[in-house]
Amino acid sequence: MAKVFRMDLPPEYEPLIKKILAWFDNLKYPVWATRYFHNTRSAKKRNLEKTLIPVIKEYWHNLSASEKNQWKQAALNCGYTNYQLFVADTAYRMLNNLSYPRTPNNYYQLYVLNMKNLTPEEAVYFRLHLKDLTGPIEINVSYKQTIYIANPSKSFKITVKGFYFDGGLNILDEKTYEAPLSSTPWTNISINFNYPERRYFHFISEFLLPDIKSEVFIDNIRYIDKNGLFFKEPFNKKKKKAWRYREFYRKEGYAFYPEHHPNYFDIIYYD
Repeated sequence: MAKVFRMDLPPEYEPLIKKILAWFDNLKYPVWATRYFHNTRSAKKRNLEKTLIPVIKEYWHNLSASEKNQWKQAALNCGYTNYQLFVADTAYRMLNNLSYPRTPNNYYQLYVLNMKNLTPEEAVYFRLHLKDLTGPIEINVSYKQTIYIANPSKSFKITVKGFYFDGGLNILDEKTYEAPLSSTPWTNISINFNYPERRYFHFISEFLLPDIKSEVFIDNIRYIDKNGLFFKEPFNKKKKKAWRYREFYRKEGYAFYPEHHPNYFDIIYYD
């Protein structure tokens, strides 16, 4: 057991002691660490001053059991725990001068995909390509549609195509969902391919915003096949960084039309 003793040093020795400690702080020496870096005492102090977690933690403790359960239900779609989602959301709102904490919403969490066609000359759409799914398949999507013209003839549409082989033939199964011809509040829809054991070698889901002045917000895309959750997209992104997505290659990934650009597609925090 290490021996510990105390020394009282005159105040005039403090600057010298600090210089000695600073010198040792800057030494590089072996240390066990899970993230491969070692923080100095001063860095740890600065990090503690910068973090919002102690403040947010107090808000969390003041929530009722039912409120915490609401956060738990909302977090099911984005891969966080209820506490992690609460911390991430509240920290964002504190840093961006928004009221906090907010009420969680099962339709959206932190970020959503915003599709815009505000100067329409042609349709705006993206396709999500997946492969090797086995039926039955369920697709869930949350969306909100805003149309800026009167009496529209077209609206937001999702078309899903599944390709499979049978008897040497390449066969197509197709399902379509069309949103109402009006602005729509947050809605969750489900598209089902109820064909047990049918193996789809290629699955194409097209999310189409027609050539009318409108926009749509999308979140919580989920594909569930015979074996459980196959794919999910909560559109999370890191602070001050672009959303990273897998570009279409060999039957997998995203393809955006006309292009993945803020004029048409943007990942935004939805308040």
